[in-house]
Amino acid sequence: MTTQLMQEELAKLESETQKKLLTPEEVSVQLGISEFIRFGEIASKVLGNKVYVRTVDVIDFIYGTGKENVEKLIPTVDEPKNLMYNHSPSIINREDDDMDKKRNGEGSIYFGNDGSWHSALSLGYGEDGKRLRKVFGGKTKEDVERKMYEYLEDNGLKKNEPQGIVMMTVGKGTVNDLQDEYLRTTKGKARKRSFENIISISKHVAEGLGSVSLTELTRNRCVMFLNSLTDKTYKRGKRDELYSQSTIRKIYIQLMAVLRYAIDEGYIKPEVIKGLKTPIAKKYVEEKEKAFSDEEIKAIISAVKDNPLINATVMILNYTGMRPGEAFALRFSDVDYESKTIHVRRALSHDVDSNIEDKTYSKRVPIIKEIKNSKNGRHQWAYRTLKVSDKVLGAISKWEEHRKSQVRLTEKIKLNGYEDQIFTGADGKLAKAEHYQDMYERQLRNQGLDSRILNLYRFRHNYCTRQLRMNVDIKTVAQNLGDNTVDMVLRVYNSINNKDRLAASEKFSDAMDDILGE
Repeated sequence: MTTQLMQEELAKLESETQKKLLTPEEVSVQLGISEFIRFGEIASKVLGNKVYVRTVDVIDFIYGTGKENVEKLIPTVDEPKNLMYNHSPSIINREDDDMDKKRNGEGSIYFGNDGSWHSALSLGYGEDGKRLRKVFGGKTKEDVERKMYEYLEDNGLKKNEPQGIVMMTVGKGTVNDLQDEYLRTTKGKARKRSFENIISISKHVAEGLGSVSLTELTRNRCVMFLNSLTDKTYKRGKRDELYSQSTIRKIYIQLMAVLRYAIDEGYIKPEVIKGLKTPIAKKYVEEKEKAFSDEEIKAIISAVKDNPLINATVMILNYTGMRPGEAFALRFSDVDYESKTIHVRRALSHDVDSNIEDKTYSKRVPIIKEIKNSKNGRHQWAYRTLKVSDKVLGAISKWEEHRKSQVRLTEKIKLNGYEDQIFTGADGKLAKAEHYQDMYERQLRNQGLDSRILNLYRFRHNYCTRQLRMNVDIKTVAQNLGDNTVDMVLRVYNSINNKDRLAASEKFSDAMDDILGE
């Protein structure tokens, strides 16, 4: 749209209305789609107890030129300081229960307050990422329908007509095109690490449905794709492993998010996702006791005792139950030898950039993140202080002395400014969590132990289970673990072995005997 045409349209609109701020009712007269305002499709503002829409936002909605482009052409509207934007909700925050609800404004034809019929078609997005729309008006509903169908046919677009609702797709759009568009809208709303996971999961959708045209996408195609996941395998070492229930669930969530986005944009019919469910994985997951046995703990400690770095890692995790990432972010200044405590204030994470089109991401760069002690005004238990024994303090001190004896390593650490960091890589810089995990697993394998079963995260479950066995109340256990809810602790109850269950039932039976007597 040219600058001149934009100015003409803006002047025409303001001439008709004699205003620069319009009420929702006045916008409805112009467009016949007030629902778009209520649901955030058109940016609106609240002033006092009334809602207003700027003329520049109306022009942007119709022509998809972008408010920033329109606002360059006109003086800024004088706006009171208490004028607040009404933003549309994000699709990634919607629950699965909302999937089957019909959205307002999905290509519907509306009867406006001006006594005429109106409709707006969503035509997707242009190369510049701006929304493309076409607005129609007429004296009768049939006039509007005819104009829409003529437009669709003239431009080679697909159309469907379920109960007067026009659904369409642009050109030869595929599921892969759709998913890429969805990912672009999501990228700025998700944290980098979360978006990295989304990109990884999106590969499965691209491989299974990516080439399917949106005009050919049906509920049955989606069901077949989801069911096929139960037979999918991946390489784990030299073995082929079936997808776990957790993996299948993540793929299902990603697919549903993409399809709900498509419905919101009018690309597909709501019927496509109706009744879709997560298939049950065929992979048999053997129920293992999450907590280590006494023998396993002794075997692990014995296997790592000659490696000061890994020994310090194991002792910290075994005695505190903290997350591996929290342990790898510890500083010597977090350790108080006098009070025999360790302060948990940070966590090792990584930064990454993702490529939407290629479904790839850049090399992960390790970073340290501060743990927030509050969120939305509520206390967060992740930021905590834990009591430890002399054995833990001794292991940390031994590693510190060993590191100082490595002259070249000490110089590298000092050069990079990580003298206070307990754990670093051989280059004196921060290392990813996988670096320490690999060292741990290699140490166990050298001693003939199964590192897959005796993984680092089990120390956390071990800590939780043993505290429960000691009758520590659930809330305290959760706080010691740095969890803000007791959900994880309650899940661990399921991993407490049969011996614990039998002992509990026997204790209850004995108590009943005492009540009833002989």
